Amino acid sequence: MFERNEILESAQAYHENGIQVIPVKSGTKKPEGFWKQYQEKYVPKNEIPKLFAGDHNIAGLGGAVSSCLSVLDVDDYRKFENTAWKKTIIRDIWNETWVGNSASGRPHIYIRTPFPLRSRNDIKTTGIEVRGEGQYFLMPPSIFNKNGQGFLYCWNHGPAQGKKIVNVSEADLELVSKILPIERFNLSEKKSSELKPFGMNWKAFEILCLGKYEEHGFAKNGSPSYSEAEFHAIRSLASLGWSNYEIRNFILERAHEKTNFRTRESNSDYLDRTIKNVRKWIEKNQGEHQRELDRLRESVSVIDWNTLSGNKRKALTDKLTYSYILETAARTGKGIINQEGQGLPISEREIAERTGRTQKTINSSLSRLKGKLVTQVKDADLIHAREYSLITCDIKFQSLYPPNCERMSNNVARSDELSSDAFRRGRVGESLEKTGMLVLNALEGKLEGLQGDFEGWFRKRDILVVLSQYMTTRTFERKIGILEGLEVVRRKRDGKETLFKLIGVPNLGAIARAIGSDGKAEHQRRQHKLDREFEKDIRGLTPEEKANARRERKLKQNTNLTRISKTEFLNPKTGEIHEV
Repeated sequence: MFERNEILESAQAYHENGIQVIPVKSGTKKPEGFWKQYQEKYVPKNEIPKLFAGDHNIAGLGGAVSSCLSVLDVDDYRKFENTAWKKTIIRDIWNETWVGNSASGRPHIYIRTPFPLRSRNDIKTTGIEVRGEGQYFLMPPSIFNKNGQGFLYCWNHGPAQGKKIVNVSEADLELVSKILPIERFNLSEKKSSELKPFGMNWKAFEILCLGKYEEHGFAKNGSPSYSEAEFHAIRSLASLGWSNYEIRNFILERAHEKTNFRTRESNSDYLDRTIKNVRKWIEKNQGEHQRELDRLRESVSVIDWNTLSGNKRKALTDKLTYSYILETAARTGKGIINQEGQGLPISEREIAERTGRTQKTINSSLSRLKGKLVTQVKDADLIHAREYSLITCDIKFQSLYPPNCERMSNNVARSDELSSDAFRRGRVGESLEKTGMLVLNALEGKLEGLQGDFEGWFRKRDILVVLSQYMTTRTFERKIGILEGLEVVRRKRDGKETLFKLIGVPNLGAIARAIGSDGKAEHQRRQHKLDREFEKDIRGLTPEEKANARRERKLKQNTNLTRISKTEFLNPKTGEIHEV
């Protein structure tokens, strides 16, 4: 086994070359603990000794966190020689880049590319496995124990010989990809939390760690425009909560040689001044933004998006504002709408990306907002539908609350306990159907306290509640009756289209998700109940009579026939008479 100092020195050397290294259990290929976190977590140089304390092997991570590093693992040398060696630039870069030997003696060819490569296995065709984004690989001087023997990873030629990892251009990659399994990794395939190497946004990472100024418009007359690019990159790190010391060390260790920091290394104060200036700018603007949020919180509960100035609109799309909206809306029922009755078009994924929170956390927040259709929350009632943002309506009456809810309305402090889960399970109110009937009665003229422009809001809320009855009603005629009661349909054939247009959702499934109700499941439960009651009614009949009764019931359900005699049924649509 190699000395610990040799392992540590190698890990530090690889780190200085921009490779994210992780410890691996001695004699194996298994990482110590959870290694996926190192695809997003930056390991500073001063933590490498602590990370590699004890006996370890070394592994490097492929992909973005190692400045778009990939390893071509040659598993079948004969196939490799007949394809990649003869037909691509691999032969030309062989003596220029790092080339190691695995425990089995097969080559590992190290390359860097303008973007992360997808990990792919093409051993059957070209004899090569590409280890790119999301993969790790053992590095010298690791030892792999197999069948009681230790096999050494070593360099054919590498950093000890003064070699550097070759950067393969995009044009060369395009030619290589015709022979080898080279494919660009699409970052959109990852979750939003995994899109950010070291937690940074991708744009800042490419500027700082890959030196891509031209691609992001930070170049004038062919030369990089450093100041704006540096500001963007440092702001990304500062917004993650990094200290000035951590930002400084990260830049000195991982900044691309093309960056302005590398060209001004002689002036040690330049980097410190830049970081401090960016920090001052952030603190100043965040302070103004927080004051704006406080003013919004104190002054309004409903904001007309169309009347906001450009700066306020920008503030309201900031991640702090959306966090504020989610948390405040769940507590007080405040949200943002416009005059056309539409919420801000923001989805759960957009909220997750803008707030930097995980999808699971967002779903948890939204679940508290969804389905509170008939729940009193102080002075407001909050509706959250996935097709809208947060919608708020002031409630000035009690007639829309379900039965048994009046005693809860007297205790405002406990009103927020009426969760959507309790509502769906029937603990609040006797049933969705009775709740729907209350709304129908209210829409016939019993509502009081409607306030001008808010009438549309009340109506949308009422219709959503009634839809719980609509979706659980078995017969089509009854469904049309409900729609006619809402005065949203004049002809049967355009009933659904008119309803969907009014509500602003594409189909009944979307409505079911919006109000937290599963219409299909409810229909099945009702149908099973009716089946049990029917079987109970025919229990005393003979087998032949039971069969006739079941056949008669099925025929009537499928065709909506009308009985005209003991054995005859009329189909009102076609005029045909069926005998049973």
